[in-house]
Amino acid sequence: MNAVCPICAAPVNKLFTAKILGRHETTYHHCEHCGLLRTDPPHWLDEAYESAISTTDTGLVARNLACARIVTTILGLLGRPSQPLVDVAAGYGLFVRLMRDAGYDFRWDDPYATNIFADGFTADDVNSSPVITAFEVLEHVHDPCVFIDHLRQRWSFQLMFFSTETYSGPPPAIEAWRYYSIETGQHVCFYEDRTLDQLAARFGLRHSRLGVLHAFAPAGTMPWYAPFACGPLSRIIAPILSMGRSRVMADHALQVRLLHDRQAHRGSSADLLPKRASDT
Repeated sequence: MNAVCPICAAPVNKLFTAKILGRHETTYHHCEHCGLLRTDPPHWLDEAYESAISTTDTGLVARNLACARIVTTILGLLGRPSQPLVDVAAGYGLFVRLMRDAGYDFRWDDPYATNIFADGFTADDVNSSPVITAFEVLEHVHDPCVFIDHLRQRWSFQLMFFSTETYSGPPPAIEAWRYYSIETGQHVCFYEDRTLDQLAARFGLRHSRLGVLHAFAPAGTMPWYAPFACGPLSRIIAPILSMGRSRVMADHALQVRLLHDRQAHRGSSADLLPKRASDT
């Protein structure tokens, strides 16, 4: 592993070791300059991702509800984008469905998970998006600079909402912070807020705290009151901003048409099959 930080190029120090998945020993490397903490290059990921979403992620539903409420609030205050928006590493598609319920044309993108809640609304045909979201993703990538550069190249985004749990001060001991998630082996990179500040700066963006979320956006994008709107007030603001805008029925009508088209196609294909003697 390179002995320099991928974000700020400062030297990194070996901090401690731990066993991942109960049997893969790894060293955690810490950058004192920006606070980035990460494992050795993770060779255990095939094992860690036998299931794309870990059974230990019991906060999945509550997190998606909170994320949808905050993103609805901020996008409503900034002005509703008319272009398709993309949820990266979208998992089962719950966030996409919630945002479509709030009236936003969100699309699903995730090569590793099964799209349950947003089937039919993938980002396959979206070439650029002004806004992307990536919830509980940055801790899964070993080089966040490479990851974000890929997202900029793929989507040309200007605003990125994301979630990750940060630490403050010296990195917590391995037994003192559940977010290391050594039982699943999926979390390999960890951040302080100052780490995210420097990561955003690498791409000409500014890092903002928005309640339980973070955002990377051009300087001046986030109004001063955004953090306050993302607190308890979002429970009031979000429903007002999404009132009368739901895509539920429009999406239902689209899915019915697609279902009819598939059924008609199957019927046409069946007509082309050779008939059995008993059919004549």
